[in-house]
Amino acid sequence: MIRFKHAYEGRRLRRRCLRLLLAVAFLTSVGALSTSRGQFPLTRALVDSLPPSVATNSSAGAPGPGALGETVEEKLTKTRAELAELKILDEANGARRSSSSSVQNSLRRSWLQRLARLYEQQISYASEMAALKKRTAELALEAKAWTGFGPRPYSILLADNLRESIQVERLEIANGESALSMLGRLIDEHRSSLRVSEERIRQLNEELERGAGKANAGELAWQREFERLQSQNSAASVGALDLERQIRAERLAASHLRLDLSRRQLLLAKTGVAFTEADMRNVTARLDGEEHQLERELALAEESRHAAARALEAANEDWSRLQARQETNAAVIARGEETLAVRHAQSEIADSIPNVLHFMIQLGTAERIIWEVRFGSYRNHDAGLIRETERRLNEFRRRVQIWLSYYRELLQDASRQAALQETRLAGMDDSSELASLVRERLGASRERDQLLGRAVQNIERNGRLVQRLEEDLRDATENLSFGGRLRNVLSSSGSFVSQLWGFELFVAQDTITIDGQEITGKRSVTLGKIVVAITIVVLGYWFTGLFSRRTEPFLIKHFHIEANQAGLIRRWVRVLLVFVVGFFSLIFVKIPLTAFAFAGGALAIALGFGMQTLLKNFVSGIIILFERPFGVGDILDVAGQRGTVVGIGIRSSVLELWDGTETLIPNSALLENSVTNWTYSNRKVRFSVNVGVAYGSDTRRVVQLLTEVADRHGLIEKNPQPQVLLANFGESALSFEVRFWVDVVKVNSAQVSSDLRQMIAAAFGENNIVIAFPQRDLHLDAARPLHVQILSASGQLARENGAGGTTPVRGPRPDQGSPKNEPIAARP
Repeated sequence: MIRFKHAYEGRRLRRRCLRLLLAVAFLTSVGALSTSRGQFPLTRALVDSLPPSVATNSSAGAPGPGALGETVEEKLTKTRAELAELKILDEANGARRSSSSSVQNSLRRSWLQRLARLYEQQISYASEMAALKKRTAELALEAKAWTGFGPRPYSILLADNLRESIQVERLEIANGESALSMLGRLIDEHRSSLRVSEERIRQLNEELERGAGKANAGELAWQREFERLQSQNSAASVGALDLERQIRAERLAASHLRLDLSRRQLLLAKTGVAFTEADMRNVTARLDGEEHQLERELALAEESRHAAARALEAANEDWSRLQARQETNAAVIARGEETLAVRHAQSEIADSIPNVLHFMIQLGTAERIIWEVRFGSYRNHDAGLIRETERRLNEFRRRVQIWLSYYRELLQDASRQAALQETRLAGMDDSSELASLVRERLGASRERDQLLGRAVQNIERNGRLVQRLEEDLRDATENLSFGGRLRNVLSSSGSFVSQLWGFELFVAQDTITIDGQEITGKRSVTLGKIVVAITIVVLGYWFTGLFSRRTEPFLIKHFHIEANQAGLIRRWVRVLLVFVVGFFSLIFVKIPLTAFAFAGGALAIALGFGMQTLLKNFVSGIIILFERPFGVGDILDVAGQRGTVVGIGIRSSVLELWDGTETLIPNSALLENSVTNWTYSNRKVRFSVNVGVAYGSDTRRVVQLLTEVADRHGLIEKNPQPQVLLANFGESALSFEVRFWVDVVKVNSAQVSSDLRQMIAAAFGENNIVIAFPQRDLHLDAARPLHVQILSASGQLARENGAGGTTPVRGPRPDQGSPKNEPIAARP
């Protein structure tokens, strides 16, 4: 509810600002209309229709927006008097008033009416401001006088309410700051309009002084009158907006006071908070009430679902009878189609509502479990229990995020469908039968919308409850004794090691003996098994080295074998022992050999084909190390693969691509193929961004904007400077190219290009430059007009059995929905 409330407040503020902007646009257009010469030829009748205060001062100084020191009430009284005077003049000159005079008086009346509303708004804001200041002062006194809640312990529900209050005030402060920023911009715009109007009034006064008695004096007087009204409206708008800004600032100050007070209260409540059995009974009673309410709603929803199914079945039967009698009345067909569509939609919604209610009941059960866990955590501060609770909370938090994302999407879809039906209903006659059907469909959509909104609120409530439980667990962890903290640390480390030790890397198929029977199954290859196998291999390798070193002198001494032959035997013996140790390690940890079945084929391929290129790569590596065409850290482009050199070896070099992967490139490929080194002598590389604008755009302005955008980006090199070119006259656009240089070692060129495109789009939007898109004009050349005729299904069948004629529109089947989705074919 908190989030929806603030969303509503934000929409109300945006609507208010939009109304003010539309009013400014209207006044500006009226000012332009009144000041454009030749478009409003003023006659003597127009001068006669001016009030005496204006008509008699057509050559004198123009009246200002308002006398200094004049109150808003006095300005409102004068404005209402001008409106009354204008009404009297309209009644007096009604018979002889010209059309131009009628237009001018209508515009002037609109200005005065808006001015009166602005003054009334200022008076209302002033009264509201006084009440707010009084309330803020009282709130400050209350916050200052607050000293505590009373005797401890404090209820856990009190702490939860304080947390909710803090969240509410934070949202209020965020919305208030956003509103203040928007109001400041609106005030600046109205002040700018006020300055323009006052300057125009001074210019008109001078023209009236120079051209007193001339024929266009009446026109100038009218222009000055309208500028005066525009100036007064701008000043009144500034006053109203400024008062609204002060109100927002006062509310923001009150929110800060409430936030500070809630923080103080929560800080005190947390020092003596307790979760009593009475609190748990209150929570359980609330959850039981909600569950009973949901069960009642579920029973009603089941009845509604059966009723919707019966209504859909009846609508299908009616539609079948309508088709059977070959109805040709378009109104009857449209009503039947709409009835069938509404019953389909109602049945679909009725089927979805019980599912949502079931989910909400399950969500209430989950909330009950969380409360019970929370109640238990306050009574038992065991380190193992806290650790296990934290683990389960992490899993539940992930589920909450998934639920929240899913139901928010459903809510958005339901809101769009309801808005679509509202749009349809707005274009219909309220008394028509179709309008009543659309209302039924809209009512069902709104019911589902409201239910989904409740589901989202419940999910968010569960999320906040999980967050509070996590905070309670952190507090409980901090309050543990030294022994408890030590056990918690050991439990955490032991749990982590146990999970890491049993982490499954992959599975391998093997023959497993279970209850004396051999079956084909799968064995897990875990990280622990790999570590044990590697440990056995390392110890065995050390033992084989020790054993082989003792074997060589033994063979020479007792078997009189030559030293070279003994050394060769020693190496082969060690290789054999290493293979035996590796085989034993796999059997010991029960890793099936089928997991390494690919090793034999890979070894054969390596011996057959790898040896012929081994020498070539070895020599190429030596040449690279001595010639150094590139080094570690250089950026290379090898056969379309672009990355940074991270290692140069004897056989191959390692290239880390820009997507984070590493590629091993044979050294022979680096010497035999073309290789581009981006950083061989200079790290600056040129990139470009292309953009197309519509024909008719100011090309010099476009070049200026693109140059400014490139110069503003801080990661683009200033030397060489960015360059903007008119690249081509395209088929649908003027193509421009922005060339810029970046340091490829320090800067991500793709990110810079993305930033430039966003900045270009923003700059073009601010300067009304259109980014072009392909356009086509289609011309239909027909000797005579096309004749289109709509027929029912029976009429179409008769037409097709007849001879030639107009190709009709086929009537919809029950499974095809509205006829608006059917293609209309025509034949001249």
